[in-house]
Amino acid sequence: MTAINRRDLLFELGIEEIPARFAAKAASDMEALGRRYLEDARLRFDTVTVFVTPRRLALYVEGLGEFQGSLDRKVKGPSLRVAYDPSGKPTKAALGFAKSQGIVVDNLLKVSDNGGDYVYADVHEEGKRIDSVVPGICENIIRSMTFPKNMRWGNSDFRFVRPIRWIALLWGDEVMGFTFEGIEAGSRSFGHRTLGPSGPIGLQAAETYKDAMRSAGVIVDQRERAEMISELVKAAAQAAGGEADMDPGLLEEVNYIVEMPTAFVGRFDEQYLMLPEICVTTPMMGHQRYFPVRRGGKLINSFVAVRNGGKQGIENVRCGNERVLAARLADAKFFFEEDMATKLAARLDSLDGVTFAEGLGSMKDKTLRIAGLSSRILSTGDRSGMPGENEPSMLREAALLSKCDLATNMVKEFTELEGEIGSIYAVIEGKDKTVASAIAEHYLPKYTGGPLPITRIGACLAMADKADSLAGYFGLGKVPTGSTDPFALRRSALGLMAIHEQKNPGMDLDEMLKEAVDGIWPEAAPRPKEDILKDLGDFMEGRLKGQLIDEGHRYDLVEAAMVLGYGRPSSVRVALGALEKDLGEGWMEEMATAFIRVRNIAKDAADASYEEGMLVEEAEKALSDGYSKAKDEIGRILVADPSVDGYAKAMNRFAGLKPAIDRFFDEVMVMCEDEALRRNRLGLVKSIETTALRMADFSKITTLQ
Repeated sequence: MTAINRRDLLFELGIEEIPARFAAKAASDMEALGRRYLEDARLRFDTVTVFVTPRRLALYVEGLGEFQGSLDRKVKGPSLRVAYDPSGKPTKAALGFAKSQGIVVDNLLKVSDNGGDYVYADVHEEGKRIDSVVPGICENIIRSMTFPKNMRWGNSDFRFVRPIRWIALLWGDEVMGFTFEGIEAGSRSFGHRTLGPSGPIGLQAAETYKDAMRSAGVIVDQRERAEMISELVKAAAQAAGGEADMDPGLLEEVNYIVEMPTAFVGRFDEQYLMLPEICVTTPMMGHQRYFPVRRGGKLINSFVAVRNGGKQGIENVRCGNERVLAARLADAKFFFEEDMATKLAARLDSLDGVTFAEGLGSMKDKTLRIAGLSSRILSTGDRSGMPGENEPSMLREAALLSKCDLATNMVKEFTELEGEIGSIYAVIEGKDKTVASAIAEHYLPKYTGGPLPITRIGACLAMADKADSLAGYFGLGKVPTGSTDPFALRRSALGLMAIHEQKNPGMDLDEMLKEAVDGIWPEAAPRPKEDILKDLGDFMEGRLKGQLIDEGHRYDLVEAAMVLGYGRPSSVRVALGALEKDLGEGWMEEMATAFIRVRNIAKDAADASYEEGMLVEEAEKALSDGYSKAKDEIGRILVADPSVDGYAKAMNRFAGLKPAIDRFFDEVMVMCEDEALRRNRLGLVKSIETTALRMADFSKITTLQ
């Protein structure tokens, strides 16, 4: 081929309406799969983009070459002993191998490698034309995509997020032959349900796709559509005399439920502005997908909605949306007024009728458990010091009120407001602002990486709540497996560790979970405590380790730092930072070498104790003296400066023991015949290992570069 013919590729799946919450991930997954399969097939291309609307997923590849790249490779065949007889004549094995690779037997190579002497074939594969490659890639993409929920339709066992109704597959203006589950690919697509033609539209070429769909009432590029929605909503709000509350999550959701956006302004009765703001914005945004409008930061009685269509009949659409919102706000007003008739504290007994989990008692039982556990966490203090005089009583009050809003009408109707409604009602009742804040904060973080509690009592309450849930569900044997996690225990674990790392309370996480298991034991009568604690420990360690690796830290360094245990995530991070900071420094290699020599012997020690009076050799006395000084200094460093620099300094100090350690192993027979002497020397070595493990397990590091 003297020139590379490049055209754009369009692979469009026409689908019944995709749930908006699945769309963004579907786009990301399809793009990653498309790029991977194209690269694996040795196809040259410029860019890969995915377009998503409620009714389509479209992979668009710019500058896709007409042919695969050629491939030269060596294929290993039988051993020389099998390939040739004693006279050097090729055997059937050699002839068959050569034939299978498409070469003559005389062209086989005789190669010696680490495994012995073998024949190899130099194989050249000319690249195929894309029409014999791309259809298989398209099928792999479809079958590789995963969704939280799938469905089956027709007589096929194939499952996808929604039924596939049409497929378009074009390279330039060439239609590629492809049939999937009885659906034949072609050059047709479908436009907007009301703005486009009543039937299919013909696509002349992949390069005309976006313009053709725009003419049919569809903005296929979700990025362009999001910008369009944002501008329309802002302009509509400005026309209403205010500014739109452009919540990013709401914008994304609206973007994935429309193909051609039209914004309009609606209004509601001013009386509803007397309600707590969240009682207005939640039905508006969460239920109706409207954008609130503010003036000077304050909510006004207007909203902006986005229609999937044009301006025809917009007044009827506006009136319909206003009626729906009015009904929801009337309900919210009724619920709020009903709730105001009963104090939060008076609802605690009502939680007896709300089950936390079968076998774990009621929400009142859980409330009392977390009240006790949070109090014990608070009493240990945190990095900011010990609790103030009023904090224990404020925590007790916040804990007893924390779940009471579950018995309110507002939360029963708008479950996503748990915690926030309790906080608002506490303020209305005149509770201390710290108490009110803690009620809302104890649900934080609501998602991985989300905001954490700010107040100390909110953090204590959040940790106790999450620890109790983990202990309870693990007590019942509800351990997450694979992708199954119906009780969001992974999120609870990561949230618990994030709060602990931020506040650094005096109570370690392993101690906290042990107390939580003790708390659920009388109520739940679950599995043996030791089994629960082992499973919890493995789970927490796995979550922390996985999170650190996902953040980009080296696997072996994470393993080395994890010896400090999940109980103090902040300490693991500091040790990991110290390893990363000085990796490659000369002392780090000395540290690792010394530790590995110690560990190889220490595994035979019964414990980490020894008597200096039993040391007889000069080398072991010198090591004991040097170690004793280093141990004290390392302890002081870690207490005075528990930072990355402090840990690195402590590690460096341990590395200074290497000459004494080397001399000890060179001159002293550790495994001598005298049992008492042997046990004492092993105790010395074990003591050194124990001190090193306060910083990291250096034997886990695979490379010091």
